[in-house]
Amino acid sequence: MSKKLLAECFKIFNEGNSFYENKSSASENSATVRVNARYRAVCRIKVDDGIVKKGNTGQDRCDFLFVIEEGKTRLFLFVELKGGGTNGEDAANQLINTIDFFKGKHGIPSKDDKIVGLVVGGRATVKMIEVKERFKKKYGGELIHKSGSKQTYEYL
Repeated sequence: MSKKLLAECFKIFNEGNSFYENKSSASENSATVRVNARYRAVCRIKVDDGIVKKGNTGQDRCDFLFVIEEGKTRLFLFVELKGGGTNGEDAANQLINTIDFFKGKHGIPSKDDKIVGLVVGGRATVKMIEVKERFKKKYGGELIHKSGSKQTYEYL
């Protein structure tokens, strides 16, 4: 099942095999995310300076995308990993930019897919509540922010 999902991800993005892995965790900037993949197939995709090259789009993109099979549904978990001194709101906007870019260029996620945004690390800001509401309204999914430095978040 995981190899099938990896092949599907490669077909969607058609960009270098080295950016797609059957892994359920990622670390960067003293932040880590783990996807509980016990009952699911997971494809981890390196986005920023992976399937989207730095400088090609004019905007920063999120670090990773996890495509997770949940029965007949796909969950797209967009992840930005930040250090403690950065702004969580800016990181959330990177997620939004990435989702909009993928919708425009690749047609994914589709209306049948679930979308979740996850920012691990970074400072919480007053505007983060507004950004979370905008995310929910625009995509129908949840935006999660685990603030602070040296954070680990497990998505169940």
